[in-house]
Amino acid sequence: MHLVADSIKKFCKAYTIILILIVMIAVLGGCTEHFLSVDNFLNLFLQSNLYGIMALGVGMLLICGYFDLSVGMTMSLAANIVIIMTHYNTLLGVALAILSGVLVGLINGFCVTKLKLNSLVVTLVAEVGLHGVIFLLTGAKSHIGESYGFKIFGSVAIFGVSILTWIWLLLVMIVSFLLKYTEHGRMTYAIGSNLATAVNSGIQVDRVILKNYVICGGAAALAGILQAARLNSVSPGLGWPDVSMDVLTCVVLGGVKMKGGSGKVLHMVLGVLAIIMIQKGINMLNLQSYWKTLAMGLILLIIIISDKVVSKDTFV
Repeated sequence: MHLVADSIKKFCKAYTIILILIVMIAVLGGCTEHFLSVDNFLNLFLQSNLYGIMALGVGMLLICGYFDLSVGMTMSLAANIVIIMTHYNTLLGVALAILSGVLVGLINGFCVTKLKLNSLVVTLVAEVGLHGVIFLLTGAKSHIGESYGFKIFGSVAIFGVSILTWIWLLLVMIVSFLLKYTEHGRMTYAIGSNLATAVNSGIQVDRVILKNYVICGGAAALAGILQAARLNSVSPGLGWPDVSMDVLTCVVLGGVKMKGGSGKVLHMVLGVLAIIMIQKGINMLNLQSYWKTLAMGLILLIIIISDKVVSKDTFV
């Protein structure tokens, strides 16, 4: 009897996100006429690339046992920089946007590793601070891109699939390889599993954490650039205030533990698809936007409780 119970528990823990997706597809497919169409699923993947790219960086940090709640505004800053720079030099704008993400990651990582500040507090402060920086940069105005090539890039499709989706899938493979087959990936899991053991085994913990913050900031900036290419316009309120928490919800729904040490890239992708599917379902059912906020909060709460009850994990 105990063996059966343990087997069921292991199956549910391993395939929870897949079961959730199956149920959601069945329910939304039955409730809405066009949900199961090919065009709808292609659009679903297109809408997922923004959260999906940021989730890769946030997931790496969370596996390491650290948080980044500033990715929403890092993404927004990069998007605003590149759109404003299309008035002058688009390539320079892309470079500056990526640099802005790397710089935010460096600052967050420095505060966490060298100043030994709490990662939740540091990145939450960064999120609020960047929101102010964006309003100063944009003059509190929306901007439209003036580069035809940049606009066309955002609408290119290969075999019927948006180039933005292809970029996301390529990054998924790169990050999956990085975590599974490289020394940096192994050290990331080791730090998240047991920080004291990682230190005693000679792992340069601060360096690994700092690298992951830089990767996270760079990924958020890239997501902002691709979002800007897709929309060819930005507003100073882009990404505020929900995106960072939505991305974190995607990651933990995909099975990455909040205490660190475990998680798979494929499951992060499925977590992103699940969250975007929920948001899309709410829109297709013509529900008010506050239902989306309520759903995100409930999902995050349920995940935290299930980790405590089922896995005996604690989150402090």
